[in-house]
Amino acid sequence: MKTLFVALVALLFAFFIGCQNSITDPVSETTNMAGTVDEETVAYKDAVSMWPGVIELDGSICEPIHNTCNTTLIGGVIRYDIKPLPPRRHFIPKLKVGVYVNAEFKPNFTETSGPWRVFGMTQDIVYLSTSGEEFYTLDKEFLLTNTGDYRLKLVLRFKVSKSALVLISMDLKKCAYVPIGDPEW
Repeated sequence: MKTLFVALVALLFAFFIGCQNSITDPVSETTNMAGTVDEETVAYKDAVSMWPGVIELDGSICEPIHNTCNTTLIGGVIRYDIKPLPPRRHFIPKLKVGVYVNAEFKPNFTETSGPWRVFGMTQDIVYLSTSGEEFYTLDKEFLLTNTGDYRLKLVLRFKVSKSALVLISMDLKKCAYVPIGDPEW
């Protein structure tokens, strides 16, 4: 009986020691939770740091919030990687195109709490035409963050060839309203 009591006390002691950091304890500000933007940024930057293509973003762009064209400054980078894939049917050449965007916008009005940001990475399979065209047009959209009540997306249009990605156009557009709690938002 004494052995059973000592084992029970040891088990309870181990249980209480193990529960010192429970999910109900408050999280300190220095704790970096898994899946935060900072960790994702570092992971993407590490993954794309070897990508050979770079397009610098530096200039201005019209923001669509007001009915007039207020210019917004943009600074950042687009990194890309283009890899040929073996043709499967009818010998149509195809490419695997990776695009990474990390940019910051400085709006010229004071209705937001700071710079807007866009960050994302996509990969697409592009089929080049066998009719003699040397390029394919690729449109990509990225959601901006830190825009306050406004929902904006960066729309990029690229010309894709076997060896390069060229930025044709760049626009900011309003997003459609999405209800709170929509899992795809």
